[in-house]
Amino acid sequence: MILFLKLLLAHLIGDFLLQFDSWVTDKQTRKHRSPMLYAHVLVHLLLYIGAVLTTGLEPLLLLSAFLLAGSHLVIDIAKLHLSFPGYRNMVFFADQLLHFLCILLLANHFEPFVLDLLNHFGKDLLLLQLTSIALLTFVSSQVIKVLISQWTPVANQVQHSGDLQEQHRAEEESALPNAGSYIGMLERLFIFGFMISGNLAGIGFLITAKSVFRFGEIRDSRSRKLTEYILIGTLLSFGIAILIGYFYLEMKKYLRN
Repeated sequence: MILFLKLLLAHLIGDFLLQFDSWVTDKQTRKHRSPMLYAHVLVHLLLYIGAVLTTGLEPLLLLSAFLLAGSHLVIDIAKLHLSFPGYRNMVFFADQLLHFLCILLLANHFEPFVLDLLNHFGKDLLLLQLTSIALLTFVSSQVIKVLISQWTPVANQVQHSGDLQEQHRAEEESALPNAGSYIGMLERLFIFGFMISGNLAGIGFLITAKSVFRFGEIRDSRSRKLTEYILIGTLLSFGIAILIGYFYLEMKKYLRN
């Protein structure tokens, strides 16, 4: 299972942390002709090689890094050509599922673990924690962004006039860059910490605290869309964090048995 977790962590870093918005835009525009697509696959190849080298130096195992990078290229090209308007969310999740299955099948071939997760408990636990943190932070942020993208409020959709419109524009410009994403990451990490430590009451405290801070923004908002957008994003963030927390706890129990 160590090989699987290392390859999965390498994929998560390459697909979410080390993939920049400019790369994504260029790939969406130029598709398979985009140099950024091949740069993205090269990043994955290097990460896969790094994961494999820390596990073993068998020639076939090293070859698996190239096989995974090749499968990543094929899947990404298919995703770019199938990302039609209205289906992008579905294609996004299908893309990630295919990457996950490729990693699972290849890792299980070299290091069978699907039916037996009893070995290497200490190392597995560390990798499980790192994977959980990756899921809670940049992966969840991207997933939530995809899920709520269709409801993102646009300034010109909100009916303001005169001084109200100027006030709305000033508030948008004064907001911290990417602050919402970092707040979401922190709250999910807090929820995860409360869950694995058994302090479930802390989650209720966190929900209450965020509600208090958000109350003024929601109350003063003249847009029902913005209010609903905030609530959907918050509930998704909390729900995903709780699911990842349960996943970690169940996996931890499974590894101990």
